[in-house]
Amino acid sequence: MGGNNSIEYRQASARTVIAGREPDVLVTQHMNNSAARDSFLLNVLGVVEPGEWTSAYVDVTREGMGLFWKPAAVAISNISAFATADGPRKVLQCLVKPAGYINKAGWFRLYSFHLKAGLAAEDSASRRLQCAQIRTVLNNVVQTVVGAPTS
Repeated sequence: MGGNNSIEYRQASARTVIAGREPDVLVTQHMNNSAARDSFLLNVLGVVEPGEWTSAYVDVTREGMGLFWKPAAVAISNISAFATADGPRKVLQCLVKPAGYINKAGWFRLYSFHLKAGLAAEDSASRRLQCAQIRTVLNNVVQTVVGAPTS
């Protein structure tokens, strides 16, 4: 988004992208508190599509994620986060039920996670361990809710 890192510039850039993509569900990272989530909801989504969005804030260890969705398009439930033994942050998870789907055939789970950045060998090793742990969790999802996970 260029060299300008002001909140006004970032929000204007986000409005441009969102207006062009028209998503029904959106996850943001590096939301340090619910006030940051509220700012995004009001000053980005509320400008592009006023009154169409709702949101949740999830603390994922030392930072947060904003989960945003259009209730007319989807219902989101089971919002939570799980930790991995080797990761610095938790993994956001939720269940998404698109409007019009009354049974699990159309439902799906949404996950969002932020791996540790860095070029050092230990950073790479940490990412591999965390991904393996996330994969184990995903492989053990209760299948009666949304069906078997796929590879």
